[in-house]
Amino acid sequence: MEAVSITKGKIILSFSPEEVSFLCNAIEVSLKEVPHREYQTRTGETPERARELLGQLRKALDEAQSAP
Repeated sequence: MEAVSITKGKIILSFSPEEVSFLCNAIEVSLKEVPHREYQTRTGETPERARELLGQLRKALDEAQSAP
């Protein structure tokens, strides 16, 4: 991972496909292991937002794997 740009309102990071895959796996595990009623308290996000982020990460990973 490399920090590309950091400002008060936004952090832009660059990840390798392997790092994105790791993040996807970590989110999947958290969704399976953390009870729904405790998810936001324990992670700081709702399960729905976690699934949305997981989808975005998977899409980026798919695009990276099909890139020339």
